[in-house]
Amino acid sequence: SGISDKLVPIKSQGISLAEAISTLPSCPGEKDVSLEVKILGGSGEFNFSWQDFSTSSSSKLVNIGAGEYTLIVTDQSGCGLATFKVSLKDPEPMRLIGEPEVTMTTCSDSEDGGFKIKVAGGNPPYRVEGLESVWDGVYLKVSGLSAGEFNLYILDGKGCSIPVKGKVMGAT
Repeated sequence: SGISDKLVPIKSQGISLAEAISTLPSCPGEKDVSLEVKILGGSGEFNFSWQDFSTSSSSKLVNIGAGEYTLIVTDQSGCGLATFKVSLKDPEPMRLIGEPEVTMTTCSDSEDGGFKIKVAGGNPPYRVEGLESVWDGVYLKVSGLSAGEFNLYILDGKGCSIPVKGKVMGAT
């Protein structure tokens, strides 16, 4: 009669989202995050829908910043649906506490002036590239400046920066 006397349904496992692999933004406002959601179960064939990211059709987003992200995963065989939500936050920004405490040069043409300043946030240790700088856990001490105005950038351990400016007085 052409009809099987036994019909055995194939049961497919539902889907679940196991984990997200992400890197946090290196600096406040940066869009250097990679986010990937791992899928378990299902048929192996999935449709991906990121809210607010209609251009991505995979389980991965790249070059994104801090924000709220939602991924809806649908099994193409109709065996399941799962939603993944994550909130990525910017790291705490660096901030200067007070004004630089400036050290004058010993001679008008020497380069032995400097400053110290309290720095917080970001990712210690802090430094100023191209100059001798020492972070003691509270203050950043910078030396090697000549008399005159300075406009420098303090960098943290991840390369985030904050400007600092002041004036080194020369001995007369």
